[in-house]
Amino acid sequence: MEIFHTIPDIDGLYWYIVPGQKPEPVLVDVERYGSGKFAGFNGRKQSWLRDNEYLVGPQLAPEIKQ
Repeated sequence: MEIFHTIPDIDGLYWYIVPGQKPEPVLVDVERYGSGKFAGFNGRKQSWLRDNEYLVGPQLAPEIKQ
């Protein structure tokens, strides 16, 4: 996983990191939300990151063994 200080245009599940708060899972989906935006699972959409905030991801899909 990588650290992004700007919102990437790479679809996937990320952790939104705000110092002093619990990490929040968010979704980057360029087709659905547009470039430079992400959505939280509480319905919030956001198009910015403050100087001390960042995203970590994208999370890899789990490997399913049959």
